[in-house]
Amino acid sequence: KAIDHIDQLSNLQLGAKDSIIILPGGGIRSSNVGSFLKHGFKEVHSACVDANAQLDLEELENLLNKLRITQ
Repeated sequence: KAIDHIDQLSNLQLGAKDSIIILPGGGIRSSNVGSFLKHGFKEVHSACVDANAQLDLEELENLLNKLRITQ
């Protein structure tokens, strides 16, 4: 999961400066997206799916709400 490697991802982002975008993905949910935003990430990838690989609309709404709060 990306959250398990957030420090390494953050270091990669700092090293890349503006030459490339580091796009964290893998287990990013509304419960942990704030950590990525605090580390300066402007973009993240989340599938927002449930245990059956179906779109979880409640999770999507929660994630979008977290992202709106930080703008």
